[in-house]
Amino acid sequence: MDVTAKRAPLIEELDTHVSPLALFELFREESFCFFLDSAMNPEKLGRYSFMGSQPFLILKSRGE
Repeated sequence: MDVTAKRAPLIEELDTHVSPLALFELFREESFCFFLDSAMNPEKLGRYSFMGSQPFLILKSRGE
């Protein structure tokens, strides 16, 4: 079995009338949650916002 197939991220487009910020409130207590808000013009580069939590890998760095 392909190992990478098990680790593929779940990406799902949601069609909702709830604002992205209100939706994120449901996930904000999850470990390592994030919200990348696309506040730009939705007709150009601001079409999507991204949310996630509970990553399978965390990369930390120290210094420069």
